[in-house]
Amino acid sequence: MNTIHPNIAVLQQFNPANISASIGIIAEDAIFHYFNPMLPDMQGDYLRY
Repeated sequence: MNTIHPNIAVLQQFNPANISASIGIIAEDAIFHYFNPMLPDMQGDYLRY
């Protein structure tokens, strides 16, 4: 059986380089937690809306 698991199918649609294009698969109350030691000014939590 070569059926793709539903979670894998959703992840294949997600493009972290273009979150706007993936808006249909992201929950309305999603929170992105960002941390990059090379970019400390951008560190924090970002809401989808």
